[in-house]
Amino acid sequence: MPLLPWHTKRFNRTRQLQLGITSEIDLSILHELADPPATGLFKCRIVYSHDIQLIEFVPYHIRKIHSLRLVEDDTIDYFFKSTDREHLKQLFAQRSMDDDILIVKNGFLTDTYYSNVVLENEEGLFTPETYLLHGVRRMQLLATKQIQTATIRPEDLPRFQRIHLINAMMDLGDCVLNVADVYKR
Repeated sequence: MPLLPWHTKRFNRTRQLQLGITSEIDLSILHELADPPATGLFKCRIVYSHDIQLIEFVPYHIRKIHSLRLVEDDTIDYFFKSTDREHLKQLFAQRSMDDDILIVKNGFLTDTYYSNVVLENEEGLFTPETYLLHGVRRMQLLATKQIQTATIRPEDLPRFQRIHLINAMMDLGDCVLNVADVYKR
């Protein structure tokens, strides 16, 4: 798991900020706590509060995304990864005939339903300074200087040609759309 250090960092930061727990857990012990599948692509889901309550491995398939619908919501808060995705589901339901949503909060681009975004133009690769969840892939790409942050509003979209959807299971280039396939309400 190449992103394991980033998962561990976010896991322990969330436990500290949400629960006041300062002792850290090294997630490299997962193989001792659960039996990961030997082959295939799986997402590891960990449910926890003070202690780890559930570890499960769920088959993962990269969804085919061909279009995004801009949806605005200034109240959404998904700073901590959570099993409660109800607010996100309500926004996702607004996608109309499009495959996914691109959430605008307080006039700035953030994330899609399941991913952070990276916009590409001739100057490079840029991720919005504003985000809902500071995803582990986003953290890793920023730390290795493969991407940089920028202030990006919906009206800035024409400055870019492509948009990459990234998350722990999707790297740059795994799911790419033309910016022309981002639609306003």
